[in-house]
Amino acid sequence: MARRRQSSHSPFGVPTLPRVEGTADISSPMVSDDPQPLPPPPVVEESIEPHLDLVPPTPKYENLVASRYEILDQIGTGGMGAVYKVRHVELGKIFALKIIHSEMSENPRVREMFYSEARVASSLEHRNIVSITDFGEDVRRGAFIVMEYLKGESLADRLDRQRRVDMKTSCDIIQQTADALSYMHASGIIHGDIKPENIFLAKANRDDDRRRNLVKVLDFGLSRMALPYGTVSGDQLAGTPAYLAPERICGAAPDEKSDLYSLGVLFYEVLTGDVPFDGNVAQILHAHLDTPPTPPSFKVDDPHVDERIDDIILTCLAKEPAARYKNVKAFSEAMSRFMVDLGVFRRRAVTPVPSPAPRPRDEACRSMVETNPLPMFALNADGKLTMANKSFALFVKEQAVRLVGRRLMQTRLGRFCPGLSKDLEHVLANNKITSRELVFRQPDGSMSTLLVWLAPLVVGGIIVGAHGVVHWVTK
Repeated sequence: MARRRQSSHSPFGVPTLPRVEGTADISSPMVSDDPQPLPPPPVVEESIEPHLDLVPPTPKYENLVASRYEILDQIGTGGMGAVYKVRHVELGKIFALKIIHSEMSENPRVREMFYSEARVASSLEHRNIVSITDFGEDVRRGAFIVMEYLKGESLADRLDRQRRVDMKTSCDIIQQTADALSYMHASGIIHGDIKPENIFLAKANRDDDRRRNLVKVLDFGLSRMALPYGTVSGDQLAGTPAYLAPERICGAAPDEKSDLYSLGVLFYEVLTGDVPFDGNVAQILHAHLDTPPTPPSFKVDDPHVDERIDDIILTCLAKEPAARYKNVKAFSEAMSRFMVDLGVFRRRAVTPVPSPAPRPRDEACRSMVETNPLPMFALNADGKLTMANKSFALFVKEQAVRLVGRRLMQTRLGRFCPGLSKDLEHVLANNKITSRELVFRQPDGSMSTLLVWLAPLVVGGIIVGAHGVVHWVTK
């Protein structure tokens, strides 16, 4: 009978791989543990039968969500669930409340992602992003999220009614949407599902705001809870096929460049009344990958839609992410120059994009990582370093500023531990922590063990890379 393997050196309880002498590649199978999911916030149990002492006769108990929101009317439905107009029973204020489909909220992974996305959403404050005021779980109805109540219509409803929008209004709507995306991206958030249904045209609340269409971006991040990315099957693809960037069809995670591509599709549709590629799902996906889009000026009889706007939109719709604008902010600057040349909004200043305010917790985490005596690093999905603390820079004998952007396998650690490339693939594919152990014999005959852990790096509910820790153990 095989002898039971001794416990790991890891302080986190992660099993390690068998020891390997020297610096050669490791061919032993990788051992990993499922990461322990964070428990969801506690659910407040409600009695099925109303208590006269606790629940007033008005509003009726069956119309309440989480004992504090009275349902007044259903105002919409979608892939995530139904949306209701509600009133807070104590404040008397009107909100919009979205109840997530029960089959989604009962999935532990989806529940964890829901709470993660809701926390992120509630932290964003921008005039072009819908405000999230509350979220939680109702014992009878399931997970819910509460938003500001908006008066107006979605961009999808506007296009259904009048098919296309004039140049001046189109530029205004797209510029406001770009402002919202720039703020999200600066906060480390990717929307992942830009489309007309997620752009709401609200009535401005301020008397000094002369805009007829105040854009509110909806459903960022939460739209990704339903399904994982990385599949080309039309009925299992996270996102809407007509607005999906080519790299996402090939399995890449959403990022700033894929949001920019979707924004270009949206701009194309608002100006022309049609998306660049139409047909069944398979035809749309293949067209995104292989077919050049027809320039917008070829599809409408409007002297303002000329080669300049063609160039802006087609740059967003480039098949290769590197051929697009550097980011949404660069796109917004190009749009501003075009609108000034055209005489659109000459008297109105461009909406500034506020920078997210630094939070004390963020500063504390940054300081903790930077001053940690253990070498720590972070990678993107391509294996390039996105962060390295001072201890890691000392370990690989390089300057920290020169490490960012380099591939991990090109550093001293990568040369010592070539099997880390396989570990990274395993982390990204399986959302699991991995550990690797290397044993080195010193000139004096003593033995030193190198332990390397990799864990998924999750931003906005999406695995965008991995983060790792290196630890020397001298025997």
